[in-house]
Amino acid sequence: MRTPPKGFRILIFHDVPEPSFPAFTAFVEYLVRTHGVISPEDAASRLAGGAAVQQTPGRHDPYLLSFDDGFAGNFKLANQILSRFDIQALFFICPGLVELDAEAQRRSIAANVFQGRAEATDLQLMSWAELRELSAAGHSIGCHGMTHKRL
Repeated sequence: MRTPPKGFRILIFHDVPEPSFPAFTAFVEYLVRTHGVISPEDAASRLAGGAAVQQTPGRHDPYLLSFDDGFAGNFKLANQILSRFDIQALFFICPGLVELDAEAQRRSIAANVFQGRAEATDLQLMSWAELRELSAAGHSIGCHGMTHKRL
């Protein structure tokens, strides 16, 4: 009988603003050093009972990084920070919002993502070209609801 692989934890982020990149970089360095970070593919393999990713003795369970809503700043984050550590992450987007113009995106983010509690004055979502680039870099893209409306 095969020993089941160790578990993993999932960290879910939304928009990480560029001024926070130095702190986020330090956080990722800490995760890599003390826990390890696994790819979406490795996480799926673990969930399916596949072979465990080799874990360094004494380390805690590794993390999978996930980003919700498809904010454009996370494209920069992936290229500037995640790529430096060779980390692949999950990016959940709202396909119905991607092609809207900038003002319509801001209105939809304020109404559907922030539920009218905040403005989205400087937020934009990733384009289809940026999403294709993330996918080509090994990241996984998933659907976070067509327009992020609550059911």
